[in-house]
Amino acid sequence: MEQRGRGPVAVVTHGASMRVFLALRAGFGVDDTERMWADNTGLAVLESDGMNEWILTRWAPEPLGGAHLRGEDSENIP
Repeated sequence: MEQRGRGPVAVVTHGASMRVFLALRAGFGVDDTERMWADNTGLAVLESDGMNEWILTRWAPEPLGGAHLRGEDSENIP
């Protein structure tokens, strides 16, 4: 993206979708991603290595907005 003159991008998604992306594009194995979880409003920060691959630089699975966002309906899909 930087090569094209674009800046950071925010993507909002479900935890299962993020784990699939990590397995396909960031070099994580299926076993690794099966153990990863994220509550509602969890955060993953990925940076491009400039070669069409992605590096996970931060994984914050706890609710960024506070524990009150975790509830019965916020269970992660395995």
